[in-house]
Amino acid sequence: MVRSARVFFFAICLCLLCSVPLFAGTGPVLVQGALEMEVSTLVKSLADPEEIVIDGWTFWRGRVGDRDVVVSRTGTGSINAAAATLLAIREFLPACIINQGTAGGYAPDLDLWDIVLGERVVNAASVVVEYRDRGEGLDVTEWSISEEFHRTVFQSDGALLGVALSKGQDYDKGRVVKGTLFSCDRWSKEQDYLDHWHRTEGAMAEEMESAASAGIAAHYNVPFLAVRVISSNQTAGVAWDMQKAGEIAVAGQLFVLEIIKALP
Repeated sequence: MVRSARVFFFAICLCLLCSVPLFAGTGPVLVQGALEMEVSTLVKSLADPEEIVIDGWTFWRGRVGDRDVVVSRTGTGSINAAAATLLAIREFLPACIINQGTAGGYAPDLDLWDIVLGERVVNAASVVVEYRDRGEGLDVTEWSISEEFHRTVFQSDGALLGVALSKGQDYDKGRVVKGTLFSCDRWSKEQDYLDHWHRTEGAMAEEMESAASAGIAAHYNVPFLAVRVISSNQTAGVAWDMQKAGEIAVAGQLFVLEIIKALP
């Protein structure tokens, strides 16, 4: 009877170990970008890169200095980001995740090339909207972020954020600031919308992937950092331009490489 109980206990433990990844902090740094232009510089910087395709998502594994690094091209949007993050966690057991790329500014004082470190990342699709009858239209000033049904707000890891801030002193393209990133499958251009979230939630910029990635990382207790370089700013009257955005994306990746090199 005692032996049977021990066997049963061992079997339960084995099942738990197989179903939940263990993170000892010794795995690779996982760096994510949605578009080719947001990962190409990272991939070129890898020593001895190996391309790995899992269920249609592409990863490159190599080294930056002595650090093991996996670069992930997630694809755009929250669904792609969540899927790519989960696959990477299961396959590579990363020590930490850096989600980076370009973003559109909300804050009027953000210039092109400025970098926002997402101290706080908000799933901007999770909102409460007040009732309005037909013909009454929309009033975004009545909207609010909700965590009633699921987690909506995520924090970047304090240690990773500290390293990134320290490297900001060496970034010569613009400012490096920390603040709130709004993240959802939306390209917002309505000025009332931008002003409302900047005023009520302190939203500094918008992109489409970091909240989904942060949510998966939080579920598996993987330290996470969001890094976004400003490639447009509707509030400041600076429209998005593909060629300029590509140049700016390179600067963001070079900054992330400096973060990786500075990790303890």
